[in-house]
Amino acid sequence: MSPESESRPASRSSPPRRVEPPGDGETTQRLARSSDHSDATVLSSKTPSFRGQQLSVQEIGGMLEGTTLGVYQLEQFVGGGGMGAVFRARDTTLDRTVAVKVLFSQSAADEELLRRFRNEAQSAARLDHDNIGRVHAVGHEDGWHFIVLEFIEGRNLRDIVAESGPFTPARTVDVAVQV
Repeated sequence: MSPESESRPASRSSPPRRVEPPGDGETTQRLARSSDHSDATVLSSKTPSFRGQQLSVQEIGGMLEGTTLGVYQLEQFVGGGGMGAVFRARDTTLDRTVAVKVLFSQSAADEELLRRFRNEAQSAARLDHDNIGRVHAVGHEDGWHFIVLEFIEGRNLRDIVAESGPFTPARTVDVAVQV
């Protein structure tokens, strides 16, 4: 869940921003301030829609980066998919790094997607294995639903395959067994 190289460290001198779910004229201004997220892992090419505005997963990541949800300061957008965006975040209560998966706000209005999101959190929370990130919490604030997970440093398989090419059959079996 993390990129291989760190980007800028989060500033502790300025208070974190708060962002309401989009739908007003401020969205363009917030997106203009967002940083380049070309190194983030995106698992879906779907473009979420916010009240008629089409935003990419990267734009949503840029919009939420630097904001807080509850006690979690979203420091860096690290990837996303069809349901939400994932951030490296700081748990300000326990002073630890966590991953926060934020459900796209328009998905929160869809009861079926919200049910799937909650089921994902509950299912993952029941698992306890060294190869699976642990769920720490589930929350809802300012119209955003989120899951807080263990943050695991490292590279994802997509990046490794892109760098080194396809795995040998033996390496494929080894990775599959670990998964």
